[in-house]
Amino acid sequence: MSTALLLPAGTQLPPLPYLFGLLVGLGAVLLGLWRRSPAVTDATALAIAPWIALGGVAHGAFQLGAYPSVVAPLFGTVAVYLTLAVVTGLVWLGATATRSPARVLGGGGGVGLIAAVLALVVTTGLGTSRWTAIILVVTVLLTVGVWRALSRLAPDTVAVAGWTGVLVVFGHAIDGVSTAIVYDALGATERTPVSALLLEIGAAAPGADIIGAGWLFVLVKLAVAAGLLVLFRTYLEDRPREARLLLVFVASVGLGPAVQNLVLATIGG
Repeated sequence: MSTALLLPAGTQLPPLPYLFGLLVGLGAVLLGLWRRSPAVTDATALAIAPWIALGGVAHGAFQLGAYPSVVAPLFGTVAVYLTLAVVTGLVWLGATATRSPARVLGGGGGVGLIAAVLALVVTTGLGTSRWTAIILVVTVLLTVGVWRALSRLAPDTVAVAGWTGVLVVFGHAIDGVSTAIVYDALGATERTPVSALLLEIGAAAPGADIIGAGWLFVLVKLAVAAGLLVLFRTYLEDRPREARLLLVFVASVGLGPAVQNLVLATIGG
């Protein structure tokens, strides 16, 4: 499958000086983490989650034109992932020198996320939205439902994946639900070609005028998340550190864009 089918339309790399700086910074952080070789547990995965959400808020602010031109390239479609990876890695490196690295890492991400949301509220006038509440409630219900189904059908997978697995399911559930709602209820367009195709198929299905076009997208996201966890079971048992990091990345692919959708839902809401 072409990479272009998985990337949002209009995706662009940042200008070369920014890209070079980000890649050098990322390389330095990865080298530092490789040398420190910190443990990667369920607690670590959950501690990274606020940083992923912070990336979504940061890119949402970029889409709203909230940054001065000198720093805006750091938060574009591609650059925001690199920027947050560097910042998260630096905080993680510092946290390894403490007694509770996961708690320090998660606390730093939580504070950063709250600060970013407050700054966005102040600068753009964002308020509360009923759609945001609906997205969160439906996501929690779907996550619980999928996790219970996995507990019955693949109990070994659930036992090994732990809270990292819950994060993967939640990340893709909230991406599916938020995309469906901003598409069906708020009239937003989908920039990723594969996602747009799923929404078009859902819209053409019988009953779409009642349940909306996003049902198929939600279903596929949940099936992919659950399927990946089942496939990762042996990998998690054999190489838990690397497998858990990859699953955090898988979760970020859903959670990051979902937070951008929440920003959009709040604006439209």
